[in-house]
Amino acid sequence: MEDHQIISYFQRNKFESGMELLIDKYCVTVERFAFQIGVDTNEISDVVQETFIRTSKSLTNYQDQNVNLSTLLYKCTLNVVKKLKRKEKRKRKSEEIVNKQHHILTDYFESESHVVLHECIQHLEDTYKFALILYYFHQKPYEDIGQILQLSSASVENKIFQGKVRLTEESTFEKDNNPIDNWLKSLSEEYKSLPEKTSTQQILHTVKGVHEKKKKRWLTKIAIVLSLVVFVVVAIPMFDDFKDSPTNLTEQEKMEQYFERKKEEYKQNLGIESVDDFIQVERAYDLVIQFNNVTKQTEDIDDAEIQSYKDMIAMLLTTPKQLAEKQKKENKIFLNHPDFYTVQVNNRQTLEIYLSSLFRKHSIEKNHRQEIINNQESIDEINVSEDILKAINAIKDNGYTIEQLEDATSLSLRIDRSWAIQYIHDVEGSEPYLNMISIQEDIDSYYNGEHINLGDILLQIEEIYRTYPNERHNIFVQQELAITGQYVLIDYLFVRDKFYSYEIDTTNPLSKEHQKELLSFVQDHQDSIYWTIVNEVVQELKKNNWIPKEELAHREYRYIFIDPYQNLTEDSFLSFEKWPVVDTTHDIYHHYIEQNEQLTALSDASAKEVLSLFMYASVKPDEQLVNKLKTENSLDSESYDWYDIWRNSYYFIELKNEEDEAIYDFISFPSIYNEEEAFQISIELIKQDDIWLINRIYDRTKTKEAPS
Repeated sequence: MEDHQIISYFQRNKFESGMELLIDKYCVTVERFAFQIGVDTNEISDVVQETFIRTSKSLTNYQDQNVNLSTLLYKCTLNVVKKLKRKEKRKRKSEEIVNKQHHILTDYFESESHVVLHECIQHLEDTYKFALILYYFHQKPYEDIGQILQLSSASVENKIFQGKVRLTEESTFEKDNNPIDNWLKSLSEEYKSLPEKTSTQQILHTVKGVHEKKKKRWLTKIAIVLSLVVFVVVAIPMFDDFKDSPTNLTEQEKMEQYFERKKEEYKQNLGIESVDDFIQVERAYDLVIQFNNVTKQTEDIDDAEIQSYKDMIAMLLTTPKQLAEKQKKENKIFLNHPDFYTVQVNNRQTLEIYLSSLFRKHSIEKNHRQEIINNQESIDEINVSEDILKAINAIKDNGYTIEQLEDATSLSLRIDRSWAIQYIHDVEGSEPYLNMISIQEDIDSYYNGEHINLGDILLQIEEIYRTYPNERHNIFVQQELAITGQYVLIDYLFVRDKFYSYEIDTTNPLSKEHQKELLSFVQDHQDSIYWTIVNEVVQELKKNNWIPKEELAHREYRYIFIDPYQNLTEDSFLSFEKWPVVDTTHDIYHHYIEQNEQLTALSDASAKEVLSLFMYASVKPDEQLVNKLKTENSLDSESYDWYDIWRNSYYFIELKNEEDEAIYDFISFPSIYNEEEAFQISIELIKQDDIWLINRIYDRTKTKEAPS
């Protein structure tokens, strides 16, 4: 079945039928992809289910922005796996586990050479690995891979080539006149015989449960939106987007006109002759086609659904400059707009591909290309074609700069942080944003070789955090503080010279000068939110003769920007890779059933085991056990979807574990990429008659209550 036919089921609100068709068509592809990019065989089923959950949300909420379902699924799989790996970095793999995994792989492959090649691919950096896998094992063209990995086609081609070079350097596959391409193709054939780990019904059951709960939460919001739409249609029809259209036009023709108008505005704003081949334009027109298909199958399409299509088309055909200017006129910070990051990423990819195509069209050689890049700020002063001139002006006007990649054969667009200043500097409440942009520019200067003290940058980030408490929970400020602060902190501790890297020198001690710097920080900044972390790391470094350990750079430190977890130590953070959160939960539950469902069966269970059992029983569901595990104090506590809490949590924290009281928190972050709200769910347990029970459950983001 074609993708557009599957999508039509979602458009007609036939969620379960559409989901079953989607899973039937792509389940094996997702499983295979997860295995190929290195997901543990025991985790594949969870990854596949989570991928389809995320995909279902995209299809339900946004009517599928990309139409190409396989591209959407690959992207979702990569995001799920990245989150999984962030959690796994907190848990080192022993040599015994690694050897066990190698032994498991021998059961999947007939050839030992294929086992070795599969493992060698896992050792590649992610961009090389993903590009190779998508090209050789999924037969994706460069352009599709570029959309999935957000790279230009030229960059994809280079990543594939460099990935093969690294494989031949680190293995013995380029021998006996059998090139690496042949080995990869033969491995691709063997992947096709992998056993399936997850059934369609298993995934469908999980996704359906999540969808139903989500739908209930949105009923009130949908009612409000529909009321507003009715008001607009009835009260002020003269402001309808289709006011200039003849009244006898069909809804399909009106949507076509709307698309053409938005495309023309997009083209005019960019100042480019034609945008017909732009990815966004193609995606927007795909939405028009979807709309036409839906209206053919449905006699009565409501105004809210029409508006949703228009909103998606408008977002795709909006430039960063357009959005920034509009928000400035409304005295708003455009960086907080929910669509801004999507608009920024989409246009960067599109303009990067467009400029690369112009360079190929005009056969721009390496030296001339470098001259253009070096003079992009004064491009009018050098000899370039009119279309290249307009493209570079569009790139500058929308907040990007061109940079040459290390291979000297492809280019990339980088976000110009200072570009945002012109649109926010005189907007009320812009101070923390301007300060954050200034800090980001200093960080860029540091990595370009300027002498800047990262300790000073850390303290500047902390000053923003302390000076603007009302902005802490704002998505932009919190994400920039947390992400930038974490990476600068790691660089400060271990003197890395490459931002967003986990590579540190684990063979040589830190310099005497840097040892003195860290000791000075511990001595002079005991009131800093970083102090507990810096002091803990310094103590570990001293024990190891100041030689960094690799796992130290893999730790996550974003929690220091969440009130009020700053003083926690590494031991407070618990592993929760699998559902339920404790491995023994199923055994404990079956023991409880065998003991005639008496709570005395839980007398030996720890507080964490009872919490895991409570979450498991809530989802199963076993309402009788859920109520038994609550004290009278917690019987009226707010209900939560505990599977959803586990799935969206970034940290699982043990705040207290004493003889008769324990407290655990699940923490998530707000995201610029989705509408999920941040939470800090706290669960307090107490002992009654030697049994741990749930005494209180609440969300700290709502109560503003600090951990005791």
